[in-house]
Amino acid sequence: MKRAIVILLLLIALESLAQDKGLFLVTRNYRLRPEKEKATIVLDFKELQTHKIIPETGDFDVTDGNFGRQLSKKVVDMNSDRQADAVVIDYVFDSDEPVFSFSVKSNGKAVAIENVKASADTRLAVTYLVSYNQLKKSGKDITSWPDKIIQSTMSFYPDPATLPIYAPGNWSYEYAFFLNAMFARWQETKNPEYFNYIKKWCDRFIDSHGALDPKHYNVADYRLDDMLPGRLFISLYEVTKDNKYKGAAGQLRQQLQYQPRTSEGGYWHKQIYPYQMWLDGVYMADIFSMQYAKAFNEPSLFKESMQQIRLVHEHNGDARTGLLYHGWDEAGNNVWANEETGTSPEFWSRGIGWYLMALIDGIDYVPLESPDRKELGAMFKELSRSVLKYQDPKTGLWYQVTNKGYEPRNWHETSATTMFAYAFAKGANKAALDKTYMEAARKAFDAMKDQYIFFDDQQRLYLDGTVKIGTLNIKTSKGDLDYYVSSERRINDYKGLGALLYLTQELD
Repeated sequence: MKRAIVILLLLIALESLAQDKGLFLVTRNYRLRPEKEKATIVLDFKELQTHKIIPETGDFDVTDGNFGRQLSKKVVDMNSDRQADAVVIDYVFDSDEPVFSFSVKSNGKAVAIENVKASADTRLAVTYLVSYNQLKKSGKDITSWPDKIIQSTMSFYPDPATLPIYAPGNWSYEYAFFLNAMFARWQETKNPEYFNYIKKWCDRFIDSHGALDPKHYNVADYRLDDMLPGRLFISLYEVTKDNKYKGAAGQLRQQLQYQPRTSEGGYWHKQIYPYQMWLDGVYMADIFSMQYAKAFNEPSLFKESMQQIRLVHEHNGDARTGLLYHGWDEAGNNVWANEETGTSPEFWSRGIGWYLMALIDGIDYVPLESPDRKELGAMFKELSRSVLKYQDPKTGLWYQVTNKGYEPRNWHETSATTMFAYAFAKGANKAALDKTYMEAARKAFDAMKDQYIFFDDQQRLYLDGTVKIGTLNIKTSKGDLDYYVSSERRINDYKGLGALLYLTQELD
């Protein structure tokens, strides 16, 4: 009997721990958002309690979600009635991002109330979010995760053709990644709203003949990132047979014919990064190439894509860990390239996530009779085994720097976690991986639901904890541990949401 009571108390404690993290957002509702901008954030104490963001009793810690820093705060009584009225945070916005997230956790101490007055910056808007567990308790569980993710985005951005650069209105691999996942959902549901949304976004960038608008796309930049939106044009052509989409895809395919290359024929990641091959580029360019090759019967592109994948595997790979370094520089720049190998210093999880997804997604396009299918499958299994070793056994998540979970400054990163989980789930569904990997994918998703997925009062979904960028710019980044662990994070970054949308479709 005593043992049953102990187990029950433990379960209750674990449940409360899972719900212990609250989240609120602060939005800078103005166009010019300087870095290093000081502001006073004033939060309504009762609103925080109503949304269960702070504990009912006791003190709490507030952490800046964009940079992972614990903040000082005051709980204040502003009308001298000895009751808490507000939480005041003197804060410095350290980037030009419009939205900052803040997490709250109980610290088990007694709360101290100060009798002071504070004035909020009226330009700032506060949004209180509830956790998935709280949503479930209120009887509003999610019936379809893929549709919830898509419909939340469509609610945030109802017109994809008239949006500022931060939102998905610009030519962007990030939002194109999300829309490709949305197209996969359209293929399943045939929901016309989804298709029309994708089409409207694509139509913004081309004329009636399919020529890409030079205000958005400059071929002279030779960015492999610019290839990813081209997959949408291929998909739209296959559905509509409208030649303007074929023309737009062909214009991007032509870029690859002239893409600057290493001495072995490997694509430079961008014109401004000479002789560098990054993991990201494989997903951006080579899956586009494979899809294009299948749609327009151009088998030479399969051969080219496989050569790019092999070159990255050869130069970026590490035999000891089985992982791949983010970048490799044939010219051996003296900022981040290893003198002997030419690789960048660290294993960046999202970079590996892009590459792992490329391996499993590429199989969809390679002809059945081609030996390349077997080769891709073998590479996928090999890398999956290595990635699985670094899943945090306690949480089911992956760290920003893949193999250094022991490093105190390292942190769980949500886009990489969802990319790995998606690749595992898809691999298991295709019988390329065993059920262990599906279990790992579900464990990751459960952890995401507990810790990183939140909802506003309209039940729109938010995904927290996605690193903003991972550049190896030789002028600004050494690509070392300090760089990656200090990188800014975002809420509702579409690299994370796109991977989450792909993952939930595999788990649906």
